[in-house]
Amino acid sequence: MLALARRWRSAKAPIWPAPCTRWNFSSAASQVAEDVPVPQTFEEAIGDKPLLVRDYIRQALYHPKFGYFSSRPDVVGSMREPLDFSGISGGRFAYRKHIAELYKQNDMSWFTPVELFQPWYGFAVAEYILQTMNPQFPLKIYEIGGGTGTCASNVLGYIRERQGDVYNTMHYTSVDVSEGLANKQRHRLCEEEEHGDKFSVECRNARDKSGWGEQDESPCYVVMLEVLDNMPHDLLFRESSKSPWMETYVQYDSSESRFVEHHRPVEDSLVSRCLEILGKERDGDSVDVVRKLTKSVKSIFSRVLPSPEKWWIPTGCMELLESLHYARPNMVMVVSDFSFLPEVKIPGRGAPLVSSKKDGVTTDYSSYLDAKGEADIFFPTDFDQLLILDNECAISQSEGKIVPNKFGVYRGSAIMSSSNFMSRFAYVNQVKTKSGFNPLLDEYSNTKVYLSAPVLKG
Repeated sequence: MLALARRWRSAKAPIWPAPCTRWNFSSAASQVAEDVPVPQTFEEAIGDKPLLVRDYIRQALYHPKFGYFSSRPDVVGSMREPLDFSGISGGRFAYRKHIAELYKQNDMSWFTPVELFQPWYGFAVAEYILQTMNPQFPLKIYEIGGGTGTCASNVLGYIRERQGDVYNTMHYTSVDVSEGLANKQRHRLCEEEEHGDKFSVECRNARDKSGWGEQDESPCYVVMLEVLDNMPHDLLFRESSKSPWMETYVQYDSSESRFVEHHRPVEDSLVSRCLEILGKERDGDSVDVVRKLTKSVKSIFSRVLPSPEKWWIPTGCMELLESLHYARPNMVMVVSDFSFLPEVKIPGRGAPLVSSKKDGVTTDYSSYLDAKGEADIFFPTDFDQLLILDNECAISQSEGKIVPNKFGVYRGSAIMSSSNFMSRFAYVNQVKTKSGFNPLLDEYSNTKVYLSAPVLKG
């Protein structure tokens, strides 16, 4: 269901933070010098200096004034009450019709899975944590991109009801770059639901390693639900498979009144590290016979008909993983995201879907350069690449402190369909329509769950 594959963050006017909120804004970023003119358009805010693609995407999505999520308070929907699935007569068609009506009634762009399936989606995450946590340590949970606070609310409520002893000593920290969402979470969790001493929100960029403070080697969980899809990516380009990859810059061309691309030899350190890791997976030998044959066929065609290539690489994801593995080396990660996006018009491997929604009408863009803060830019997650990056970042950030087990593995990882995860940990019978249709299991076939934990030594 294409409409349900969209992102959800929003922003509100800030209110004064309560004690359970931690703010991490630099004074330079929050003040405007008197002699500096205030930009009136997205183009003025970007300026005419060349930006790496990831920096352009970051501005298009998160610029304080012109970013897509910052300037549109109703991009992401919040359910007033949980859906009564048993009250929906019929199957898939009736369910989708019901959701379409919700969009019209609420005048929202998108609802996330954790919103649509509350509290059962969050309950499943909580149940997984309770089944796998180490009871010798107080439970610590970090959520990246907590949205409206629904996941935190459901997880905390579930643990409070099911295992009060765990709840009494636990702490749940939300890390969100949106000031508006941080305020919304604080109000909901600390004031309305009275989880104040168990919950805190830190308004900062989770990719910034310095924001995590001192390294903490105690066990913890890091939850990221549909967060990686909005992580900035870089765009690589090469003339043919025999040519070296080049990094892409975006610059505003005032003579043509539009943003244009430029390609340069790879110099950026983050692009270089990501390319070094993923380039082995892309161009190296594979033990899989099908992949070997596919590579061989592509190699033959590239020699006969050489053609340009584009490759979107997840530098934002890698930056986040490096920070997490350094700051919380013994974390268990719970990641859910889209493994495939339909109807993508933009060229290149791993290309994003660029889309906006207004008055119930969805508009897809053929270029990310046209977004300019007016559209969402979100990417499919290559979960095989995520596994590779996860392990490589764990090794590089450990400073020699971690060693593999006897099988040579540094992280224990599992990739599974969302349906499989929910079948194992959710109360699936609570999410059925009258006909027996179960959207929690049967919708979102283009999503997966990634679980990753430190391996046991020996």
